[in-house]
Amino acid sequence: MSERRFSRGLGRPGMAAQMRETVSQVVRESTDQIKPTLVEPIDFESYILKNKTLIQNDPQRELLLYPPDDVSHVVLPRKFRTVHPNIPHSAEVKECCLFVRECLKSYTSNWTLIHYKYSAYSGSYLELPKILKSDELKDEVYEVDTDADQLDEELSPKQDGITKQGYLMKGPEVGNDRMFVNIGSKSFKRRYCYLRREVDGTYILELHKDEKKGEAKVTIVMDFCTEVVRNSKRSRYCFELRMTAGHKSYTLAAESEAELMDWITKLQQVLQQNRLQEEKRA
Repeated sequence: MSERRFSRGLGRPGMAAQMRETVSQVVRESTDQIKPTLVEPIDFESYILKNKTLIQNDPQRELLLYPPDDVSHVVLPRKFRTVHPNIPHSAEVKECCLFVRECLKSYTSNWTLIHYKYSAYSGSYLELPKILKSDELKDEVYEVDTDADQLDEELSPKQDGITKQGYLMKGPEVGNDRMFVNIGSKSFKRRYCYLRREVDGTYILELHKDEKKGEAKVTIVMDFCTEVVRNSKRSRYCFELRMTAGHKSYTLAAESEAELMDWITKLQQVLQQNRLQEEKRA
């Protein structure tokens, strides 16, 4: 039975299949013909000697070479801790085996120490030596760059006779009727205080909202203060200014133990000076 024309065409490969077969055959033949070439490793020492001038002038030569002063060796003579030498004579050593002779040679030879100068930098970044921070450089401020008002504010503490200044927490007045209501609440307010001496010798304690000198929120005349005592019941760093009859006492708190003792010392000195002036007048 004769084969149909349609069925005869089914067994023939298409154009794409013929192209793939041709390309794979060419690649297979070229791969068999190319042989791998042997590559000799670079001799590091000879390369360094040959290109020594070029490497020395390289701006990044620290990344290529070890520092010239990194490795150093020291020879230490071996110390023997016995009165009489415990090493046999050379004639007896020659009769020993090679292993014994090498052991004696190792035990009697001097120590050779290898010291790495930059060994502290050879680990991870967590093990790097910590450099102590130097004092922070202060910004250079010139008179030309500052306002006249700012200069007046900086110089005013010396001109106004301020003996002590800093932040304090002001509590409610001791004589205030609402004092016991505010004990459990956040009744302390942060104020910037100036202990100032007036021209007539009177000391006043001014409480401002911040460092910028505006209108004082509270002004306490120290002539009416009779005693400065620590009040640990209200706060850890709290102290009280007890005033004369007819004046309300004040409760203040510092931010640290050192500030508390400094304020109490300054205020007590003011009270002592006021007493001496009163005694002189009397």
